[in-house]
Amino acid sequence: MNRAVRPSHHREAHRSATALALALLAIGAGCAGKPVTSQPGGVLTIGVSTTGAASALTFPVSITPAGGNGTAQTGSIGADGGVATFKSLDEGAYTVALTLPNRCEAEGGRERQIRISERRTTALRFTVRCR
Repeated sequence: MNRAVRPSHHREAHRSATALALALLAIGAGCAGKPVTSQPGGVLTIGVSTTGAASALTFPVSITPAGGNGTAQTGSIGADGGVATFKSLDEGAYTVALTLPNRCEAEGGRERQIRISERRTTALRFTVRCR
């Protein structure tokens, strides 16, 4: 009995197409306002875009529960396209503070007030200009 054998490049193309379809479905679910995380608590993703002389910099960032109740979490974000993600955050209000060198400023200020919701991802972006 002769069976047709698919060449391996067809299998690889099928796997790639399947992976792409699953990724697009996940993105679509997030855009539809549905939960995008199965972790307990919420997720905060912070991004930075920069202009000027900042391409080699890394900016420290901290998130503190509003009212100072709780422990601050810290991380760092690379300039121009850098991202930091904080997971399993309790629901509630937070202050996000980006530490910048004196020659840089953030549009809208270095601190932002945000609200984290259970089982949701919150995105925050800082636009930074450096001289």
